[in-house]
Amino acid sequence: MDSLKNAIEVLNSCSEKCLANRKSFVLKERLETLEIFYNYFKRIKDKSDNSDSGVKTPIKFLKKPQPRYTAAARDVFEQGIVTLAVLFGADGKVKYMIPLKGLNYGLTEQCMAAAREIEFEPEMRDGKPVSVILQVQYTFTIF
Repeated sequence: MDSLKNAIEVLNSCSEKCLANRKSFVLKERLETLEIFYNYFKRIKDKSDNSDSGVKTPIKFLKKPQPRYTAAARDVFEQGIVTLAVLFGADGKVKYMIPLKGLNYGLTEQCMAAAREIEFEPEMRDGKPVSVILQVQYTFTIF
């Protein structure tokens, strides 16, 4: 949680200084993502939303596209696991994600692109759809 808070502070500071920069929209998007994850984890830690009460139906995954293995990664035999924290929205859309563990040669980016295409039915609590954050993993092996 502290690292998320620190990242938010750094991006806030930078975005204030870089507003005239054409790439400031990227900073704003990343800042928004960090704030959403921070607030979500803070609510869970504080247990202030009592979301564990009532009838719960877990998220149902309908389609999980696989990422492409990049030629550069294949050339150097890059392999391993990419882990993403993904916010699955109550509206049935992937909203935000943060790489927790990545790989080189474009593999993390390929996983993020694949994760954006995940199709699912949202988790339900007391008959209402809710947003949840879950870890998504992709494994790359040469053999």
